[in-house]
Amino acid sequence: MIYEERIYTIKPGSTVEYLKNYEELALDILMECLGNLVGFWSTEHGHINQLVHIWAFEGLDDRLARRKKLAEHPDWPAYLEANLPLLVDYESRIMLPAPFSPLQ
Repeated sequence: MIYEERIYTIKPGSTVEYLKNYEELALDILMECLGNLVGFWSTEHGHINQLVHIWAFEGLDDRLARRKKLAEHPDWPAYLEANLPLLVDYESRIMLPAPFSPLQ
């Protein structure tokens, strides 16, 4: 199992709008295409205006296939059109669990 951590930095003051768009336009598509959402958080302290989500995949090939399915989904562009203007930056990290991690 691998995990992808995605960190989105959004424009100040746009968290409510971003999350509304995400829930209404993207979440069902993401669950259909990517599946295994581990968690989704917004930052309260530290580096604010960030949203963090983690997705689980069987391996890199599984991730590539699922991301391709997402990119080809006919309703995905509507979400991108709504939320890309609110995005400042994003990071994506592939993480491997340590042998003692509760999440394998």
